[in-house]
Amino acid sequence: MSRHADPIIEGFAALEQTLVAQETGYRALRASVEARRDAIRVADLERLKGTLDHERVAIARLGELDRKRTEIAVNLARRLGLLATQGGRNQAPPALSDLIAKAPTEWRERLGPIASRLRDEINATRHESGVVRDAAERLAQHVAGILQSVSSAFATTRTYGRAGRFATAGAIRSIDIRS
Repeated sequence: MSRHADPIIEGFAALEQTLVAQETGYRALRASVEARRDAIRVADLERLKGTLDHERVAIARLGELDRKRTEIAVNLARRLGLLATQGGRNQAPPALSDLIAKAPTEWRERLGPIASRLRDEINATRHESGVVRDAAERLAQHVAGILQSVSSAFATTRTYGRAGRFATAGAIRSIDIRS
């Protein structure tokens, strides 16, 4: 940083860098959610575990970026007069649109599209994640039903007697695992 650099311009530059990193992070998270959907579709538990681990790391990174963005936004808002400096009290960060509206024209033109793409990426990730979560719940319910059917079939079948011989020659039961 230069000694004569404008702190407001530096703040908008840091905000831009953080927003671009968040956009990239959400794009990667959405790709991971899509990989999770594919793993669920084919019931590949090993791949599912890997995608969940990757998502955990991506979400932690996005949390760090969000804290950084909030800190930058609060500092910029104070410098722009959007937040009053109060003795150590935490104030809610201003809306990104409010900050962008107060930005110099060059930065407004740069930050507006980035913020819009980020918003779209967040919404797409939330939607995709919700769809995959529903699919995972349906798969879990289906597997639980199959296990319950298998458990019930083994619990009620009396094929062998105490001596290890066939106790009954009753009808053979079958389990429909396609439903």
